Amino acid sequence: MKSIAPAEALKLITAKTAMMIDVREADEYDYENVPGSLLQSLSFFDAQLFPDLKDKTLIIMCKSGLRSAAVIKQLKEVGYSDIYNLEGGIVAWEEAKFETEGKKYEALDYQI
Repeated sequence: MKSIAPAEALKLITAKTAMMIDVREADEYDYENVPGSLLQSLSFFDAQLFPDLKDKTLIIMCKSGLRSAAVIKQLKEVGYSDIYNLEGGIVAWEEAKFETEGKKYEALDYQI
């Protein structure tokens, strides 16, 4: 399986030569996501849903890289070849200080 560092992924996405697919669940995506990424949760993932993307470069991401690895396996089984796993997932993307969007909720401090 090929992996890609967040900085390299950002270059490909910015140049519009790759598409990012986020396989986290909808609530995770709504909380924070990479602008322009496509949500396709692992729990509902069907590799046959993207026939027009078969010849495109895809970057698959999740929180840390485990769920995306499962999706990449499915995509390879149906003939996708130019697929990358985002190293470290959105956690690494955040650590690199790259742009995200979504509803970042702040925890409330309670006093007793």
